[in-house]
Amino acid sequence: MAPSPKPPGQRVRRNKDQPTWKTLPSARSFDPPAAPEHWSDATKDWWERIWASPMATLWIDSDIPNLLGLGDLMELPKKSAEHYAEIRQMRAHYGLTPASRKSLMWSIPQEDEATEEAEKQASTVRRLRAV
Repeated sequence: MAPSPKPPGQRVRRNKDQPTWKTLPSARSFDPPAAPEHWSDATKDWWERIWASPMATLWIDSDIPNLLGLGDLMELPKKSAEHYAEIRQMRAHYGLTPASRKSLMWSIPQEDEATEEAEKQASTVRRLRAV
């Protein structure tokens, strides 16, 4: 299996055409589909969290039945090795793991970290004064 492409700024050969990374927006502009009533509270919570994630902005209507199927697989009381393998593959297919987001070349901006770093640098600059 070939290694995943490096993020922009870490590539050695900048003259070679590289696949582009997609930066996902942090805000959604739609309401999530309702979770089925027969699901447990834990699975309903998972459903709300995935639809609140930046990855949900790239999913389309035809993805909803597969995501519902993933939720149904997670609800099975006794899971076999095949069930766990299918859950793992479906999670990866929809970018629900860090490794899958890297292979799909999806970047999620860390707004809180960037804001904290900027504030830290600003406070450092304020403390340094020419004498």
